Amino acid sequence: MFFQKLVLVLVGGGISLSMAAGNLAAQVLHEQARFRRPIAVVASGQPDQVLVANRRSGSISLVDLTVGKVLREAVVGQQLSDMILLPGTDWLVVTDEKKHELILVDHQSLEVIHRVAVSPYPVSVLSDRTGSWCYVTSLWSRRLSVIQLNHKEIARSQVTQLFDLPFAPREQLLVRDDRTLIVADSFAANLAILQTGLPSDGDV
Repeated sequence: MFFQKLVLVLVGGGISLSMAAGNLAAQVLHEQARFRRPIAVVASGQPDQVLVANRRSGSISLVDLTVGKVLREAVVGQQLSDMILLPGTDWLVVTDEKKHELILVDHQSLEVIHRVAVSPYPVSVLSDRTGSWCYVTSLWSRRLSVIQLNHKEIARSQVTQLFDLPFAPREQLLVRDDRTLIVADSFAANLAILQTGLPSDGDV
């Protein structure tokens, strides 16, 4: 008798779990309760709306600041580490620290346009003012990746240079009309100052 009751309890629990899983699948992504951990935010182009990159969920959320509500969300990677809006385009540029990629995303549809492999563990992305060149710092591989973005044929976008650094980099800043790139050490008070040459050629 005890065994029969135990079986009924287990079967009943299984039905409840299945129903819960079905309800979760039916929910829209942005309505699901999950760990997201926001890591970067950019303006969406619409008043009072921003786009947020989420590290833990690998997703991008469209947030309405007026009503304090997430309107839409899309998964674009696995472990996002940074995001910018590329100048002169409708593209978001996102780094994925787990998949070691630079990801181009349409900022309206949130659909992935193209992926470019970069040095392992990318943590920061920066663009020049033309939107033709991106610089990606990679933490544990201690490298700077220089990526040329082809606006007419996006599939031809590629890494043109890999630059080894003497420390684990993170933050970066372009100064002097994009001719000088300053890269900061993640763990100490060190800076690397790199000459980028003419913005049109992107050489470091």
